[in-house]
Amino acid sequence: MQSFSPGGNSQNGNEDYESSSMAISLVAQSGLGNFDLIQLRKKLAGKIVSASPSISERFEGINGSSSPKDLETLLQLVHLYFTEPRADEKIYQSLLARLKVVVDNRLNDPQAVFSDAIEKAMYGEHPRHKPLTHDYLKKIKLSKAYDLYRDRFSDASDFTFAFVGSFEKETLKPLVETYLASLPKTQRSEMGKDVGDEKAPGKVNITVNKGLEDKSTVRVTFHGDANWSPKERFALQSTIDILKIRLRETLREDKGGVYGVGVYGGLSRWPEGAFSTSVTFGCAPDKVEELIAAALDEIEKLKAEGPSSDNLGKIKEAHLRSYERGLKENGFWLGNLINSVQNELDPLRILSYPERVDALTKQTIQDAANRYFDQTNLFTAVLKPEEKASNQ
Repeated sequence: MQSFSPGGNSQNGNEDYESSSMAISLVAQSGLGNFDLIQLRKKLAGKIVSASPSISERFEGINGSSSPKDLETLLQLVHLYFTEPRADEKIYQSLLARLKVVVDNRLNDPQAVFSDAIEKAMYGEHPRHKPLTHDYLKKIKLSKAYDLYRDRFSDASDFTFAFVGSFEKETLKPLVETYLASLPKTQRSEMGKDVGDEKAPGKVNITVNKGLEDKSTVRVTFHGDANWSPKERFALQSTIDILKIRLRETLREDKGGVYGVGVYGGLSRWPEGAFSTSVTFGCAPDKVEELIAAALDEIEKLKAEGPSSDNLGKIKEAHLRSYERGLKENGFWLGNLINSVQNELDPLRILSYPERVDALTKQTIQDAANRYFDQTNLFTAVLKPEEKASNQ
């Protein structure tokens, strides 16, 4: 089961962001109704069931799963997360104590320092991109976090619930009427808001010197405006798959010294259409500049020439194998159904995926590479060891 409602953390003010960011952790660890978490687990012993709330930037929801015979228990948990969530003072103090240890350890973690530096360079002093610090923890208030959670789940009228699995609709219907139709409704109308956290434009380069291990981490990010559509999203994912093949061949096999290559990216539709793609890899510190140049060169070749027929065939085959496996899995159907509703798409398009794979061409990939790996906004971040910095 998966559910969602528009709104999310974007509805909460920046001044409350620290509390809202911890609301789910505090509620999920506090139990439900009259039961703390330990008592709740005892109550559920012997049942195959789980449910958990979530609040992202644009949505709130409750997801869960159960065995067919425990379906009613699943819906009871969902009902309680709406109507009787808990916020336990002991859990609050325990969470803060654990986070304080995390904060202290982050200062000595090169990857954490690197990540924080990237966020600051990309988003400046935006309050929703602040690093986890002791000052951040001081702003987390139990009562505020609880109130923000209650607000997000105070209106079930715009929630969508999707169920996939081995159950009969006749069995599900009375349970839905009992536990979901009875949830509180205020009929408010919300959408995710623009929180103003736009990425820094132009070419930005940062180098962070942290740690003693003779290894560097590189992240190269492209970003900009885009026209969102299912077709464009599929073209971008296919281009990413092609680049993974090419960069692994070029950086790892031809150049050597690369510990792993990743290519990531996506299109966002709201608040405005945008893309963000990244190439990441680990390598020897003395090969950073050479390998960045090689990666960008390979991207430019793809933009100029398109993919080889061999590589295009490989990703088409991989797409179809993944689709055939997915057809047999509940998670595949659940994710695609929710995505269809969120983006106002016909759910039947799930069945036409093989046709879209067959229609994928070299030109589609080449055009997508030019759109989504454009260097107008290019962010390059490099992590190098401290001792390298002292020798320069």
